[in-house]
Amino acid sequence: MSRLRPSIYSILEIEKDGRTVDFRAAAASIDFYEDIFCPTVSCSIQIINSGGVIEGENGKKVSLYEGLKIRGGETVRILIRANSPDNQDIDYNTVESLYVNGITGLIRDDNKEIFTLHLFSKQAYDNEKTFLVKKYQENVQISEHVSTIVRESFPDLFQFNVDIEETFNNFGFIGNQMKPFDAITKLASKAAPAINPNATAGFLFFQTTEGYKFKSIDTLLSAELRDPNKYVYTQYNSSQCDFEARGDLVSLDYKINQFSIVRNKNIVEDFRKGTYSSERRFLNPVDFTVTNKALNFTGNDYSKIKTAGEIFQPDQEIKIGDQSFSDKPTKIITETFDVGTQTGEDVNKAVNTDPLTFQSQRKMRYNTLFTQIISITVPLNTNLRAGDLVDCVFPSIGDTDGNDVDRTQLSGIYMIKELRHHYDTRTSYSGLLLVRDTSGDRQN
Repeated sequence: MSRLRPSIYSILEIEKDGRTVDFRAAAASIDFYEDIFCPTVSCSIQIINSGGVIEGENGKKVSLYEGLKIRGGETVRILIRANSPDNQDIDYNTVESLYVNGITGLIRDDNKEIFTLHLFSKQAYDNEKTFLVKKYQENVQISEHVSTIVRESFPDLFQFNVDIEETFNNFGFIGNQMKPFDAITKLASKAAPAINPNATAGFLFFQTTEGYKFKSIDTLLSAELRDPNKYVYTQYNSSQCDFEARGDLVSLDYKINQFSIVRNKNIVEDFRKGTYSSERRFLNPVDFTVTNKALNFTGNDYSKIKTAGEIFQPDQEIKIGDQSFSDKPTKIITETFDVGTQTGEDVNKAVNTDPLTFQSQRKMRYNTLFTQIISITVPLNTNLRAGDLVDCVFPSIGDTDGNDVDRTQLSGIYMIKELRHHYDTRTSYSGLLLVRDTSGDRQN
């Protein structure tokens, strides 16, 4: 049966000062969020309660907000049962809980109260009270530093899944009171994957319901689909009982109910960022020399890496009229070489992770990932995670028989940038913000 079905709230409890309150009857809707650019999962719960639901200090029934004196930091335990045999439970009760970050949209009258409860994982709070104060050696892989930071900053996290991809390059730095998430995000922008010599720099650090991931964009884009079934946008309607598979649509569970194109390139913005071609000039603070201005990074340096769609062909893709912009710098990158990491009592004067190799790569990799952005709404699928790949099918419009597919522009493989699982008393669904770097079917 289609997963557009009511949610099953098994546990919704908030705890403060040893007092636990079941607020299932007051929860109008629940939304869970994941994002490849966010190091923690989050959740928002809309609360609607009328009349007194909890005993106050004077012994009279008062509202949830007033009775518990919600100030932030309260423990919230959640267990939402799967609404189909193929889905998974949302479980923040057995192993880990979520915690109140704040409240917005409070509306009150004489007998009714409405507000939204915002929740984060425990690591979001642990990050704010943790500072990096040690030195991280320059002859150690970036992935090893990430593992050390996670292990030392969040010691209880390794009971969960932490997936850290090995990096090719080393990097040394001093903690300098940075927060763990800030440091790891900085390291992610400097890291190149070890698995593929042709891969480009650019990692992502994020949390899903499975755990933490420190993965390269190349690895994420070259992964296998978690679910081999295709999501299909179609006008075809049917009840589940009389449904028959039609082409790529194997089940109504994989029907795209809504979609919109958020973006399909912004060439001027990409030129301004130096996405496809940049000139690099770096100052060495040891001898005050400046690198040769002819050290350019062009679109041809990007043509061998994994893409979500067609192979990137810079001379064809980046053209205005007959003029190609893939080999003409549209941004000049000026920066100072990172030197000076301490080695005992001496100072190491060697360049720390040469930016000539990695900086232009990561600029292109991060920016081109958002070449095409679409938003879709599908029946609830809690097996999906941020960073997963999904295959979408959109029909061709024009003189067709209704079964032709747009293979060159919209259809193809996308990465899930943001994910939202929505639950309420009437229905449940998943909202996905999808991104990819090139159009068409994946060819490499």
